[in-house]
Order: sequence, then structure tokens, then C-alpha cells
Amino acid sequence: MKNPMIWGIAALLGSAACPAFAQSVTLYGQIDTGLAYATHVGNGDNSVIKAQDSILGVSSFGLKGSEDLGGGYKTIFNLQFGFDPSNGKMDNPNDPGFDRNAYVGFESPEGTLTLGHQWNLNDDWLVGTVFGGGYNSGAVFKFHEFDAISEYYNNAVKYVTPTFNGVQGGAMYSFGGVAGAFTQGSMEMVGVRYSSGSLYVGGTYDQESSSSTSGAKYKLVTFGARYDFGIVRARAGFSHADITGVGTFQSIISQPAQRANVYEAGMDFPATTAFTISGDYLYKNNPSFSNHTNEYRLLASYALSKRTQLIANVAYLKNYGGATEAMYNMDDPASGTYGALPNGTQTAVTVGIRHSF
Repeated sequence: MKNPMIWGIAALLGSAACPAFAQSVTLYGQIDTGLAYATHVGNGDNSVIKAQDSILGVSSFGLKGSEDLGGGYKTIFNLQFGFDPSNGKMDNPNDPGFDRNAYVGFESPEGTLTLGHQWNLNDDWLVGTVFGGGYNSGAVFKFHEFDAISEYYNNAVKYVTPTFNGVQGGAMYSFGGVAGAFTQGSMEMVGVRYSSGSLYVGGTYDQESSSSTSGAKYKLVTFGARYDFGIVRARAGFSHADITGVGTFQSIISQPAQRANVYEAGMDFPATTAFTISGDYLYKNNPSFSNHTNEYRLLASYALSKRTQLIANVAYLKNYGGATEAMYNMDDPASGTYGALPNGTQTAVTVGIRHSF
């Protein structure tokens, strides 16, 4: 057993087995994989049929736990890494450790405080709830100005308040760690959400400072709402990105100064207790470069059991005004194109299975 991650898991499980610590540890995860067909990949004129991981979400394995400290206080932790079932490798080759979560903290009547590598408030509150999830199947955070709608951060401290009359607030700060420049490379985020009966709404603001000396910032304002009419759930989301210049950020690749907006409208129709059909329309416009992108997505999921789903997804993307967005990138995209030919289209069809444990 040479893998230090396996040693760490074994040590944690061993400590959890000792009743003196009154500690609870849970192993959990999901495997999400299947097949995909996509047009306009390779040299831009080719189609491909391939194994496809992460149709609705990244396959991952983790362990989380808590220790009851008494009086409503708990120590909590979460360790999670992502992987690709199609080849058994880590999903992020540049980060072979716990790349999805690695934090420890406290739960209390005054709220929850966590420290470490962790997801932002958008992932906690808006992705999946308002914005459609998935990766190569038409997700809003695939647009290159909007990666931070779904992102994790290093050296982060997150605090989430208790819920008061349906209202909950949160704040997060990621330390840049640049000597002599406290804010350089940092991220700060605040948010609030409200839930009452059939209505759910939430909003966040986050700002990243470049870790380089350019002084550039990446700012993102995001709102979302969902209403359950019983026979159908309606969703609507909006995000505004403001990139002040070229820089080195945690969540997005370096790109010129620009502003962009993205809108998503969706509906979920539970045809039966097991079968759900979802539809989404996404519109992204970038007034700085006078381009825009339309994307349409239809998703069907069938629950074979409480933990196993069959998935079928069809998405179509069309760029205008020189936009270069893509669900599946070309093999060798030109610099600055973000993976597609200007004004190109792309159709993607994915089918697969998702099992949670």
C-alpha cells in the first residue's frame, strides 16, 4: 500500500472505529459515465463518438464525518476527489489529491465555519437548484467568462449563517498567499438565499484578484430563482461577468478586459415519480466584443432505484458575431478561441448511467 491517500483514508477509518471519539464517518460518492456523440470537434469539421464521463456531475469518492462536541456543536470534515470511470484516472491530472473538497470546520447554532479547499456559494446554492448541472452537456459554467458559477478555491474560509425565517447568508474568502500583497490572488464572496414553500431565490457576488502583478480583477454577480408549481418546476438564472484585464485567476483562464451576461431559463417536468424531463435555454452575450451564443438543452432521467439513474441528454449550441464557445473543444484550438471556430455550431448527444453510494 504505497499510495499516501489510501493510508490517510485507512487512518481516518481506524480512528472512527474507536467509540471514545464519538465520531461518525461516512464513505460516499457517485459514478457518472456513458457515451457521447458530438459534432464539429477535431479540426472543426469532424464528429466523434467517445466514452463520456461527468454527464451530470463529476464522478467522485469521498469521506465525511463529524464529532459531537455537545451543546449543539460539532466538528466536521470532508475529503473528496474526482475521477474518470472511463480510464480510472483522476479527473484533474494537475491535482492528484482531494481536488473536490478538503476542509475541516465547525457546525453550531451560530452557523457553520469551514476552512480548506472547498466549493463556492454558487455550487452550494444555485448549481443544480437553478442552473442546470453537468459538464459537456450544456452547463452555464462552460462559457469561458462564467467558470466561477461553479468553482472550488484553495486556502478558503467559508461561513454560512443559520436559517432565519427562510433566509440564510454566507461569506467566503480565499487567501492569495502572495508575500507582501495580501489581496493579490485572493477571492472574496458574499451571498444570501431565501426558501419558503414553493419559492426559492438566491444571489451572490464574488471577486477574484489576479495573483500576477497586473492588478486585474474578475467580478461576478449571480442571481437565480425556482418555483414549484407542482406539475412543473420553473427556473431562471442570470449572471454578469466583469473581467478588468489579463491576469492569473483561480477560476478562469487569462483573457482580455470584457463584460458579459448570461441568462438561463429552464423547466423540470416530473412525468412520473421515476421519470423527469428537463429543458433549458441559455443565452450569453458579450457586448465588449459584440458576440453572443444560444444554447438549447433537453435532459431525460429515469430512476431505476433510489441511487441509480439512466440519463439521456441532447444539446445544441450556436455562436454569432465571432463567438467561439463549445461544449466539446477542438483538438488544437487557435489561441484565444476557447475551443471552437468563430460562429460555429455544435450538437452533443450523451447517454449514460449515474450511481450514487
